[in-house]
Amino acid sequence: MNSWLLLTQFFTRIPVRRAVDYSRAAAGRATYFLGLHAALCAALSALFGTLFLAAPLPWTLGALWTLLSWVLLTGAFHMDGFADTCDGMFSGRSEERILTIMKDPLLGSFGAIGLLFDLASHGLILYELGRQGRLWAFPLMALGGKLALLGGAALGPLARPNSSAALWIGNIPRGALVVNGLFYVLAAYFLRELPGGLLGLVAVLLFTLATVRWCRRRVGGLVGDHLGFLAQVGQVLVGAGLLLCP
Repeated sequence: MNSWLLLTQFFTRIPVRRAVDYSRAAAGRATYFLGLHAALCAALSALFGTLFLAAPLPWTLGALWTLLSWVLLTGAFHMDGFADTCDGMFSGRSEERILTIMKDPLLGSFGAIGLLFDLASHGLILYELGRQGRLWAFPLMALGGKLALLGGAALGPLARPNSSAALWIGNIPRGALVVNGLFYVLAAYFLRELPGGLLGLVAVLLFTLATVRWCRRRVGGLVGDHLGFLAQVGQVLVGAGLLLCP
């Protein structure tokens, strides 16, 4: 129960009224359920979008409502990390300055442009999936994003000490990677999205490896914002794979 409450409190805006154990050991155990947790949250967002698709309304509204409900449910948590990563990593500054920029709560030009492209990519993918009657594949996108996050956190290392990301970076059991990976393949199979799902999974793995190498070279490792960046791009890559294999 603590694992589920930890994931809900950390990754969503759903109120949790009970005390939660936030130790590294508890966080490590929770990662076994991260993919399932993300998929269920995304399924809830897809349900809201499907309500629009069932009504005599344009499927555009279904796609927009799916995305909006996802943003509200997660509090745009990974989007914030995505924007901070764009601001810092594309600034061309020194390692110390990059990390300072990423910690700055203000949104810069690279972050704003990146966030615009991120929202547009998600919106267009959901629009096309909705038009094809495949909006229920959105949970697979969310699961792919969490696989990218888990992969980055497993490969690490942590670039900034005393960061909340220490809960995850360098604290991912190998078993959690196997469990979440198997769940992804099973979800793709039962959703009848196996070809596109596998294509997206390969893209996620390659992108994660490349991003971790990039972060190690530029700032000596990863911080929490990098995990958000991986999650957001991972979702888009899976979505692209789904559209390439209708």
